[in-house]
Amino acid sequence: MTFGVFSSCLWQAGVKGKLGRLLGIFEQNQDRKHRTYVFTLIVTETLEAWEDSVTVGRKRKWFKVDEAIRVLQSHKPVHADYLHRLTNTCGPVCNPTNCNVQRLLPSLHC
Repeated sequence: MTFGVFSSCLWQAGVKGKLGRLLGIFEQNQDRKHRTYVFTLIVTETLEAWEDSVTVGRKRKWFKVDEAIRVLQSHKPVHADYLHRLTNTCGPVCNPTNCNVQRLLPSLHC
């Protein structure tokens, strides 16, 4: 599963990083037993060009957590729930010394 997370982030968002903590497991389709595992990602590198930017023209935009929740609430409320879990708990790596959750997030779900 870890390889899939990293390859999706690189392919879709053009970012590399360190996998943070699990935010949750979300059931998307009870009939098909589809589950999505959502993790934080501490971004360590951003690429100027990446697979989806070249093939489908995907763009990357960074948001503060509270702004991302506001934007997602109207179009992708399930994604907003992922970020609510981040803000209602400690932070990306759940370490008591880093509880400032006003970090920047990419607009892509990796």
